[in-house]
Amino acid sequence: MDELIAVEAARTQHKMKKVIDGWELADSIVYSTGAIKKADLQLVMSILKN
Repeated sequence: MDELIAVEAARTQHKMKKVIDGWELADSIVYSTGAIKKADLQLVMSILKN
């Protein structure tokens, strides 16, 4: 993980833990990596929900 992903994951963690019960730091890392790499975030979210 590089600094950009780490910073974005921290921002995502701060936001999402208030919105989604059970949201973990690992979820934020996966989500942020997908966002930075321009992945289909709907697909990423569907994977994280399972």
